[in-house]
Amino acid sequence: MLLTIVLTISLLFPAFTGASFSNPQIFDGFPYSGKPFHAAVTVAVARLPADKRLKRSRIVLLPERVDMEGFDNARGMAYKYATQSSAADLVFIVPGFGASGTEAVVELLANIFYKAGYNVATLPSPLSFSFTRHVSKSATIGNFTIDATELFGAAKAIKSALISKGARVRNIRFMGYSYGGLTVAHMHRLNTDGSLMGNVARYTAVNSPIDMNYAMDTLQSYTEIIATQPPKYWSRVYSYAFGKFYEKLLQHDLDSDYYNDLNGVERLKESNIKFLIQYGFRDSLKWLIFATNQINRLGLIPRATYWRRNPAYIAASKWTFSDYVEKLLPLAFPNDARNPRILLANQGLLQALDNIDNSDFTALHAKNDFLVTEGDLAALRAILERSGGSMVLFDDSGHMGAFWWPAWQAELVRETTR
Repeated sequence: MLLTIVLTISLLFPAFTGASFSNPQIFDGFPYSGKPFHAAVTVAVARLPADKRLKRSRIVLLPERVDMEGFDNARGMAYKYATQSSAADLVFIVPGFGASGTEAVVELLANIFYKAGYNVATLPSPLSFSFTRHVSKSATIGNFTIDATELFGAAKAIKSALISKGARVRNIRFMGYSYGGLTVAHMHRLNTDGSLMGNVARYTAVNSPIDMNYAMDTLQSYTEIIATQPPKYWSRVYSYAFGKFYEKLLQHDLDSDYYNDLNGVERLKESNIKFLIQYGFRDSLKWLIFATNQINRLGLIPRATYWRRNPAYIAASKWTFSDYVEKLLPLAFPNDARNPRILLANQGLLQALDNIDNSDFTALHAKNDFLVTEGDLAALRAILERSGGSMVLFDDSGHMGAFWWPAWQAELVRETTR
């Protein structure tokens, strides 16, 4: 039925020249084939050794936020970068929910492009503590028009900083994953006339949520698992996942196929993995709520005198995503009184890409990503097919579960740099 719908739409709306759709079979030998949750957790809990090829820096975008009550004295937004000795395109990496520009997974992706011959720089996810404090003027996140515009501002500032350090930059490219991919799609929509960042050569979105309400409700549903076991049980799961689970990782360099040595992944039950995913989700949300409340003096949780030792940290950890949507998202739309769920729904991937030329946009997705549905993927393909966009649909790997798989990395570089 879904295929019939897609084909019907394709006939009614002829595809732009250049539209491309592929389903590469690259997972022969993949250790977590058919296990989307096991694949996803290899990225969710990964802590990789520092890569000396990537340098760390900071840039001040909001001077008034450098020294604030309740925060450390961070001198601006942290990011990582690496530049080539000769002129090359600059690829910006936009991470998923809660991630700054210095997370291990962001570093892994930046390294992939750097080794392929590109200049690279990282940005924070809009839904993160780093973006809320250092980039967002309102410190109230969730309006993609505003968030994407401000992220462009951060990207331009980093580009200028790299050029001042001697980098020779040709074209600009943006690659985002998960929530970062959705952000990249909105950046693409806002910059179709080049007014925000000039002519961007390519936008690539990986495993992006298509229906925001479905994706976030799915993640939040995993919190229900906590009630099925006593606290000590989950404490043991956490200790295993963030202890022995990645001991092998710390013995490897980014150039090696380190995940093939991850003994113990199969010992984690699917319920264990859902617990770990929701733990990371809630932990990231906690910092976002803390920063928004602190900067705007909202009074929703206790104010802090020092960010690491205060009751606000504990109070924010009790919030759910529904709490965030109901209490904070409306603040990002001061002139829109619609239901917060409608505000969220109207900013999904389909809405970002509809009725524009997508010939410079590529979506990479896995069929068994647990944050999207078959109908979501069919609708996304229909939009891209009639607007000149490209889509690579993998059979396996779940949500972000193949970032370390060499054949997947090759597809990512090929699509982002074409």
